[in-house]
Amino acid sequence: MRSRAAGGRFWRFLAEQGRLPPRLGGLILVLSSNVGCGGGSSGASAAGGTNGTAGGSAGPAGATGAAGQRGSGGTAGVVVAGAGGQSGRSGDNTGGSVAGSTGGGAGGQAGATGGTPDAGTTLPDLVTSGPNAYWNAQATLTKVTTGPADLIVDESTTYQRFDGFGGCFNEMGWDALSVLNPDQVTTALRLLFDANVGANFRYGRLPLGASDYSLSRYTLDDTAGDFSMASFSIARDRQDLIPYIKAALQIRPDIHLWASPWIPPDWMKDSSGNMKSDAQTQAAYALYLARFVEEYGKEGLKIEAVHPESVRPQQAAERPRLW
Repeated sequence: MRSRAAGGRFWRFLAEQGRLPPRLGGLILVLSSNVGCGGGSSGASAAGGTNGTAGGSAGPAGATGAAGQRGSGGTAGVVVAGAGGQSGRSGDNTGGSVAGSTGGGAGGQAGATGGTPDAGTTLPDLVTSGPNAYWNAQATLTKVTTGPADLIVDESTTYQRFDGFGGCFNEMGWDALSVLNPDQVTTALRLLFDANVGANFRYGRLPLGASDYSLSRYTLDDTAGDFSMASFSIARDRQDLIPYIKAALQIRPDIHLWASPWIPPDWMKDSSGNMKSDAQTQAAYALYLARFVEEYGKEGLKIEAVHPESVRPQQAAERPRLW
């Protein structure tokens, strides 16, 4: 399964960069409750050439070689260190050359374009993750070979079309990525959105105002009584949220964007925290949602759908307008 492999590479990549704690929650922690879905699958990747040749030997106590540059496809060559030296880290699984710069020894030779991405990669059956123990592939998985199955998959029966998964953009995600260098940011985004080497995310949920993973609480119009939305503004979103979305669209231009508010402006709620039901407030809220779509359109971002609220499932039936 490409999604499982790519998703694992994404978290492993971030763990290797030492960027998981304490900002893990914001990185696109969208993989839990903020998932979009739909069907269909991508075509297979074309095979590349042969793997790159090994790098040269390092001198005594050589320094780490530079990372390989990304190429057009396949597995990058690997720098091999000599006695006392450290190996250079190879490029990502899209092939290309590898710099080899090591200690007193000669640099590694450039790797030729590699073969099919992920060729030869063996995925672990079970991976666990926790504080200071990220990407633990040594966990034990007990396989049951007898007895009734808990789940039976009938591949001969199909129902609705499934277009794919997605996640929610948020300020903490971009804040976390901002500590990486530009090449690492691109790698992280590719592992999420790229159809060939990534998790192939196709949907992006946007918070309409603050969400659980905003850097602070805010709405897009905090001016009390502004029923005409004269003070409506997405200036806050231009700081972290919109750059995150646009960076993802550079990787995958056809991401489907939709939005929902975690909270409405406080002045639209009564003293009990419920959304006011008078016609003036309801009309202002409708305008609030419409202005969001319009202002994002001016940024070149097409919002395909808007949900009027985002609440916990257990609240939806009994308190549909409580925030």
